[in-house]
Amino acid sequence: MIHQAWTGENFSTPGTSAQFGPFTTAGGVARLIRVRSVFALTAPGLDLSPTAQIRDQVVWGVQAYITGYAPLVLPADIGGYTFLWSELLGGNTADGAAWSPPTNDVGWMVTRVATREWRGQEPVGPAIDFYVTAGAVSAGAAPFAASFTLETDYSG
Repeated sequence: MIHQAWTGENFSTPGTSAQFGPFTTAGGVARLIRVRSVFALTAPGLDLSPTAQIRDQVVWGVQAYITGYAPLVLPADIGGYTFLWSELLGGNTADGAAWSPPTNDVGWMVTRVATREWRGQEPVGPAIDFYVTAGAVSAGAAPFAASFTLETDYSG
């Protein structure tokens, strides 16, 4: 059994989409056994009105396919063939803010964390590229800063 792990983040360049990868296995993969990821995001540098709300509007997922493939994007390709999973990060809850102007600046707000694990015995053959992918599902979404861990177990 071979275990590999990776981490990453986009803190210096938050955006409304993120494509982390490729993360390539050390060699050929006879069987993919387990993939586990923890994905966290927050909205930096917001300037909100007193009645503004921030909603969970980000889909995220992990892709795995033969080395060299072009990764799919979210939300356009949600459920695409390379995704082990792709889903809404949270439960579409809303966070509101209320205060007396002019104190309407927030440095960082609304942290969401998701943990997901895929298990199986998928036969592959060649090396695999993994991508951790995220994207906002609504127009005008606030940029997000994200971080993640990704772990894989496979037989060579």
